Amino acid sequence: MKDFIALCMRDVPIVPLNQPIHDVAMQKGVSGYEFWFHREPDYRQFAKS
Repeated sequence: MKDFIALCMRDVPIVPLNQPIHDVAMQKGVSGYEFWFHREPDYRQFAKS
């Protein structure tokens, strides 16, 4: 069992299990927000009407 656990710890990639809350607020005239896995806004999609 110890060898199996060591194998898993060596070969399985580390995955974050908890990510902080990510709140987004924009003005009414702004659109195009997309959620990305890296939790950062992609400003290329934003549009102002």
